Amino acid sequence: MIAWGSFAALFEHEPFPPLSNWRMWSSCLLGVVLALYVFMTDAIRATTQGADAVRNVLPVWFNWPLFLIAFALLNAPLVYELRRWRQQRRAPAAAVMIT
Repeated sequence: MIAWGSFAALFEHEPFPPLSNWRMWSSCLLGVVLALYVFMTDAIRATTQGADAVRNVLPVWFNWPLFLIAFALLNAPLVYELRRWRQQRRAPAAAVMIT
């Protein structure tokens, strides 16, 4: 999030309709949900045992494969912005070569 926010703030680009990137934002939201699930799995399992069990839960295992998938999905906005920046950077160079 820090990298994407910094990148988006550094470079000006033309505005786009908010719903034009619904796939990107959907994948980012899915990444958020998966990351939260990975971190909360043990606590979710302990909810059937009562509030004290949830307060005293200690993680047993961290699901790294699922977290890496979530992390990749969370980076969708950064990848999108990098692609846009790269296309904008290439466009003027191609125009100069043609003339």
